[in-house]
Amino acid sequence: MGTPVQLKDQSRDELEQLLIAWGQPPYRAAQLWHWMYRKSVRDFEEMTDLPVDLRRQLSQRARLDACWVRQRREDPVAGTVKYAMALSDGLVVEAVALRYRDGVTACLSSQAGCRMGCSFCASGKSWERQLTSGEIIDQFLRIGEDLGGRRSSRVVLMGTGEPLDNYEAVLQAVRRLHDGTGMSYRSFTISTCGLVPGILKLAAEQLPINLAVSLHAVDDALRQRLMPRAARLARVDRLVAACMVYAESSGRRVTFEYLLLDGVNDRVEDARRLADLAGRVRAHVNLIPFNAIPGSPYRRSPPGRVAAFGARLREAGVAFTVRRELGAGIDAACGQLRQRGSGSEADVGQRSQ
Repeated sequence: MGTPVQLKDQSRDELEQLLIAWGQPPYRAAQLWHWMYRKSVRDFEEMTDLPVDLRRQLSQRARLDACWVRQRREDPVAGTVKYAMALSDGLVVEAVALRYRDGVTACLSSQAGCRMGCSFCASGKSWERQLTSGEIIDQFLRIGEDLGGRRSSRVVLMGTGEPLDNYEAVLQAVRRLHDGTGMSYRSFTISTCGLVPGILKLAAEQLPINLAVSLHAVDDALRQRLMPRAARLARVDRLVAACMVYAESSGRRVTFEYLLLDGVNDRVEDARRLADLAGRVRAHVNLIPFNAIPGSPYRRSPPGRVAAFGARLREAGVAFTVRRELGAGIDAACGQLRQRGSGSEADVGQRSQ
């Protein structure tokens, strides 16, 4: 009978063509799409408006789930939840639910591992493979299911992996979540370490998706030390120019992510140069406290230096925030994913359909 079709890897048009090939009327695709994205069901038998023969075909020839929750850990203080998501080939990726007063943000992975090798990040210590669009989508749907049907109001592609290194699958996932759940494109943020061709390609889509760029250094030499592959691919001035193109094309304000490292990139002079770069793009700056990973030579900047750094940005008229820390106690904060494998306190034991 062949390899089962992964339904969440299919666009709505592709689902329609698939069902037509199976002898079904094309309107069945809309019903199936509704069950997958609006209802987030995990069993074909729950799709009660589909005829029995189609449900039988689907169970024999298709897969409904691309991943499922194997384990979860919850921070008892902040309510942040980290999930170990099992894939059909046995690999495990991680996703995080971040609770805020105005809703839940789903932080999703785009790759199993990462090829960028940033020196301060645990996620780049291993590489397995690209994720499919369905595997990205299903992380979002499984988080909603775990939270009792409470759908996340925002999606950030900031988990394991470099989203623009998996461009097609990431954009397909964003488009399908937009079409399937009704979420605005403005509710999505793609985070990149600065892959300029991907930024320009995304700019050409002219979608109002938020872009967060991991800058972390204001000169090429230091960026080469901190982010060797990203720095080799583009100089800082070329990256800033691409961000200007993106802001103009998308109509969205770019965010510069800046990880503050004690004695490395946190001088007042660094703040002055960062303010100059941000001013060119009219970017928002997100200052990020460093989260320790085993074997790292870095330390987080002390509070006084963070305050002085922020004061310099403020004086230059640059809008900034200091990222609120969520999930560090369960290894779910920025840069910590995959540092201790994907184990957790509770084996949920879901299985895929």
